[in-house]
Amino acid sequence: MGLNYEDDFNKNVLPTFEMLKYINKLKKKPKIIFVSTLSVYKSTTKKIEEEDLVHPSSIYAKNKKSSEDILKLFSKIYKFDLLIARTASLYGVGLERQLIHDVCKKLENKNFKFNGTGQEIRDWLHINDMCNLVYKFVLKDFKNINIINCGTGNGNKVKSVIEIIKKIYKIKNKIKYNKILDSNPSKMVANISKAKKYNWKPTIFLKDGINEYVEWYKKKIKN
Repeated sequence: MGLNYEDDFNKNVLPTFEMLKYINKLKKKPKIIFVSTLSVYKSTTKKIEEEDLVHPSSIYAKNKKSSEDILKLFSKIYKFDLLIARTASLYGVGLERQLIHDVCKKLENKNFKFNGTGQEIRDWLHINDMCNLVYKFVLKDFKNINIINCGTGNGNKVKSVIEIIKKIYKIKNKIKYNKILDSNPSKMVANISKAKKYNWKPTIFLKDGINEYVEWYKKKIKN
């Protein structure tokens, strides 16, 4: 089942607006760091830069872009500093949705069928690296309106991620793809030059992060 527009709007856009209504009442305006997504951009074969064309296609991306627009408008009107962090595909222990979780769940249930082609390319960023980057934003400070792409700068095919997990599970069955394309871009890899200016770089390798996640998932389903 796909994402419901109204439900996602209520989770993303509405809380953003309510938060801004509260901020408007404060005499001293706080600085805002808003976590958005790389999927607000149009699909491109090169690494995505902050100045690239924005063209959200999924419900989630459209609502994130709406939240960004509201924040930028309020930032100009009420004079508070804003940093929009457009993230790559976040993953890590505790996340119970998105690809890596879904792969673990399917393989545990001996289901080897997946949507798409497997050739879709994503930039995978571990949540610990993302939290460290947010900490760097706070330490270095920022002024006015800023947009920063957050990722590793490296792309991996969905097929490769599934194969890593399949190997951990010691499964030899062949993975099958339905070849059906969804509304999400086929390639999303961030240019992280601006993020690196905050004296930051990602430290967790994808294989290590996936291994950690799978071990956590196995323990979780046993309890």
